[in-house]
Amino acid sequence: MESSELRRLLNEGIQAAKASDGPRARDLLLRVLDADASSEPAWLWLSAVLDDPGERLLALERVLAINPDHPQALAGVQALRRQLGQEPANPQPPVEPQVLRPIDAVEPVTASATVIVQPPAFAPGRTSAAPLAEGVAPAEPSGVVLDALVAEDDPYQCAYCGRQTHPDDERCRYCGRSLLVPGPWRGGGYLYLGLLITGIQLQWALVQALAAYLVTSYPQAASILPLYSLWASKLLAPAVARALAWAVVVLLLLGDYDGGYGVAAIVALVDLAWAAIGYNLGVLASLQSEVNAGLAVVIFLIGQMAVISRAQSRLRQRVVLDRNLDGALMFHRRALVYGRQGKWALAALHWRRAISRAPREPIYYKALGNANARLGRFAEAVRAYKSGAELAPGDLEFTRLIEMVRAHARSS
Repeated sequence: MESSELRRLLNEGIQAAKASDGPRARDLLLRVLDADASSEPAWLWLSAVLDDPGERLLALERVLAINPDHPQALAGVQALRRQLGQEPANPQPPVEPQVLRPIDAVEPVTASATVIVQPPAFAPGRTSAAPLAEGVAPAEPSGVVLDALVAEDDPYQCAYCGRQTHPDDERCRYCGRSLLVPGPWRGGGYLYLGLLITGIQLQWALVQALAAYLVTSYPQAASILPLYSLWASKLLAPAVARALAWAVVVLLLLGDYDGGYGVAAIVALVDLAWAAIGYNLGVLASLQSEVNAGLAVVIFLIGQMAVISRAQSRLRQRVVLDRNLDGALMFHRRALVYGRQGKWALAALHWRRAISRAPREPIYYKALGNANARLGRFAEAVRAYKSGAELAPGDLEFTRLIEMVRAHARSS
């Protein structure tokens, strides 16, 4: 998303928060954070429009993660921890009370364009909620969605289309997507051997590059070196290029980067070809060419075996909740990630958990309805939209989405 678009959404979210339009402010600010999780003003203003104290605490802690000295966030975190009974064993002296309403971090800009952020396939439009009438408390959801939270989804359904699959299936028989994801790979042996052999090759390449420099720049001085004709290349540029290429390979293996072994295998093939070409051109001695080729063959084999081993270390993806998530906001953001990946069954599961943590938030019902509609679960989508409409009766988009889902269900 463009920076100007992010700024516009942030400004609109701030204006909605100032106008006490909590649902719309949360919608807009969550869009900003979905695109830029390091937006300090978005987290700060979001903390002001969240209803649940635990959610407010999480948002303010994100502000402190970005700016540890933020005075309002520090005061807010301390007050919320007291409220939630999370006081430390040795509490610090009390902070002077401050107004916790966020400051005007961003000057508003005028913008009237409507932004569409990841609409459902059958229903383009905004996902914002209209404000409730003043003095009218939001109704409790009907419970039809929350009742479904008791039973966990089948973990072996397809994460993309939600259809039932066998635990041993590697590809969904309905949508054709792969059901495997990268699993833990124990490649310590490959790493040790790869670093050992590529390290030797790098040192050998550096010696040849230095020798090529001496032969090119100081031929008389180089001629007195013992057996220099066996290890000195007569071309400087290829020798330096080899040294740089192997240095990159060593750095990739040290950093354990994905694709490092593949790069090592490719560089080894190129080096093997240069060993043959250099010998035929007479710029590499026989012994020099043989050592280069031998080390390149060993590195190529290690790289190929490591790539194959890593590709085989794949696990069956299950539709289960991710670990280390706390609070409805975190589950909502993870569901957005799965939605962008097309894994709508996983997204729906995480939005259900977000609803169980914050059952009065209409945005989560709308997102869950969109995910169920993508999965072809039209009855569940309608129930989610109805529950959201009960919480935000002024949001007419729920009615439009219900009509579009029913029309789509009749035509399919």
